[in-house]
Amino acid sequence: MPVRQWLLLAAVLLVGLNLRGPIAAASPVLRDVKADLGLSSGTAGLLTTLPVQARNSAAPRSPPRYAM
Repeated sequence: MPVRQWLLLAAVLLVGLNLRGPIAAASPVLRDVKADLGLSSGTAGLLTTLPVQARNSAAPRSPPRYAM
């Protein structure tokens, strides 16, 4: 593998590790957010799925060579 491909792979992995925190961080504070904003349980559940749905919405537009 050329150096550029290794750098790209490293960059993608580092960005993936960096984005894991915001996706996983909603659940521990969900009770406080729910109480502060007056959300119902269903709405609070939807709030936790937004980051995953945002990531998945970009998947159909990605080039096939990057599909896993």
